[in-house]
Amino acid sequence: MSAIPRPDPSRERLLELLADRATGALSDAERAELDALLARQDREIDAAVAGLLGAFEDPAPRAMPAALKDRLAAEGQRLLASGHLTAPGPGEGEPAATPRAPVAYRFPSGGWLAAALFALIAAAGWWPRLAGPPTFRQELARLTEQDPATEIVEFEAMKDPAAGAGLKGRIYWSQARQQGYMRIKDLASNDPSREQYQFWFFDKSREHPVDGGVFNLADGQVDRATGEYIIPIHAKLTVREPVMFAVTVEQPGGVVVTKKERVVMIGKPPEAPEPAAPPSGTGPT
Repeated sequence: MSAIPRPDPSRERLLELLADRATGALSDAERAELDALLARQDREIDAAVAGLLGAFEDPAPRAMPAALKDRLAAEGQRLLASGHLTAPGPGEGEPAATPRAPVAYRFPSGGWLAAALFALIAAAGWWPRLAGPPTFRQELARLTEQDPATEIVEFEAMKDPAAGAGLKGRIYWSQARQQGYMRIKDLASNDPSREQYQFWFFDKSREHPVDGGVFNLADGQVDRATGEYIIPIHAKLTVREPVMFAVTVEQPGGVVVTKKERVVMIGKPPEAPEPAAPPSGTGPT
């Protein structure tokens, strides 16, 4: 049986570039790279469909009602005619071909399952699942696109052994969605058996900071373009009026209320008032 081509490392790069295109952050070189990867995906989809159609030449499945079989076959032909799937293009290193015309794949008699699978792939509804789950970078791009009011706050490094000489970062927080991410560079790796990082919201409406999640640096995903770790934020309670954000070093598993003994970095929205209690007695680096 012919197999669908397995995802390869270039698929992750394709999704990264698509995420950047959504935010208008592509350079000319990246646009050219995206075009090449999209063309390659077209060829892979063509090959996958050809394999599926060949795999189901056997008309053995006969349980499909005739009316439904006809609908599926008609839908497949409609998608072909609309150009959702086109004929295979040149291979790697071959010269570009003239504009591609829709290919008329033949549906075998009784091959209703092939028609159904073909319709799914041609509609591009199945392909994203072959690429695997979205990366943190893609999820962050989607968050800022869906909520233009997402707040971006710069981190300020504090005097702590975990703060590298070039420590910097940003918080992306959507108040409406109660979702967020961090981008951090030059934060020391931690030993999870000894200590973990913990994110905190200083909420004007609450007496104690709100836990934003325990994490290890290794839990983040590296943005190859910037070298920054991207780490999700998970607020354990609704954050009503955030006036400051902080990352501390705590015991494995984190704590319910931080003692603020080791504050690695803080972030304060420009318009936010000073919090009632500063996060730490230590000053910035």
